[in-house]
Amino acid sequence: DILYKLPNEIAIKILSYTNCNCISSISRVSKYWYQLSNDNSLWKQFYSYRWEYTGKTKYNYNKNIKLKSIQKKKCKNYKDIETIVGIWKAIYYLHVKLDSNWNNKNYCICSMLGHTDSIYCLQYDNNKIISGSRDKTIKIWDLKTNECIKTLEGHNGSVLTLQFNEKYLVSGSSDNTIILWDIKTYKIIKRITDHEDSVLNVKLNENYIVSSSKDHSIRIWDIHTGNFIRKLEENNGANAIQLKDNIIVSASNDHAIRIWSLSTGKLLKTLIGHKHAISCIFFDGNIIISGSSDCTLKIWNLHTSELLYTLYGHTELVRTIQFNSKKIISGSYDRTIKIWDFNTRQLLFSLDGHLSKIFCLQFSDSKIISCSSDNRIIKWDFSRDILNLFP
Repeated sequence: DILYKLPNEIAIKILSYTNCNCISSISRVSKYWYQLSNDNSLWKQFYSYRWEYTGKTKYNYNKNIKLKSIQKKKCKNYKDIETIVGIWKAIYYLHVKLDSNWNNKNYCICSMLGHTDSIYCLQYDNNKIISGSRDKTIKIWDLKTNECIKTLEGHNGSVLTLQFNEKYLVSGSSDNTIILWDIKTYKIIKRITDHEDSVLNVKLNENYIVSSSKDHSIRIWDIHTGNFIRKLEENNGANAIQLKDNIIVSASNDHAIRIWSLSTGKLLKTLIGHKHAISCIFFDGNIIISGSSDCTLKIWNLHTSELLYTLYGHTELVRTIQFNSKKIISGSYDRTIKIWDFNTRQLLFSLDGHLSKIFCLQFSDSKIISCSSDNRIIKWDFSRDILNLFP
């Protein structure tokens, strides 16, 4: 037995060049090969190859979760799961099932009602959804029960935009103000009143708030003090902005995408390609995807400024976009959410459930959450029939 004579690390390294079908056969050769084929580090590598694991999981996996009961489909929660193999094999097969659900449009849908007017913005994490509405309120929802657990009142106009992190919630409104909230207590920390028209977009990182407004400006603030730092002049108003590292990307009514330095405020480059106003943008540090009232999505390379691809499919203004290394998901005034393959740019399928214009969406490996002028938040959950490991 050549593998038995080798150190475990080398034997596992050799097995890592096989695939899951081969491993199934290898596991039946001997008890030792069975142990090797179920090694946790081996399945971590298999997972990494398929889903690009980078060293930090975004899921709160129970470290004692094992696979035997998952295969038998007897378990309903972590406590029911018997211990037989490592967590990474369990995670691998759970993701296989999750991918199958996406590929087969196997999802359950849940509508959340509470706002009394159009819902313009939302964001969610593992525990909560926070939404902003034309009814002038911000609502916090329990992600698992789908119940509204708190309502924040502070703006005198529509809440058009919001974003939160582990410390702060920042919101912008048609009342021309930005409010910085404590994310733990939901108390107002500071109200910023410098904009001269509606605040269309806010983004934040550890040190800064960046806002865009109908007053044709982008403004940068110190998140800790609320002090104004600098103003960037836009030609025709920035409908959307994205913030990543030291880069601000803005999308404008004049059909242009502009790239700015956060630290200096300098305009670095301008991208032109859309035929009409750009309504949304998403940026991962390398790739920019924009959506427009010309009904298209365009994919750009930030570093070369090259327009790579144009995606056609929506029949009205594209209002919201998000993407990862596998999927592009867009929402439109045509009432549909479209899921595209990131690598082939093919339209995979559409979701129809909203009764009016879609304003905002966010997605994870397991779900899409969207909001609309139909006053509803919809959760499209692809983790049905899978253990609740995917927030």
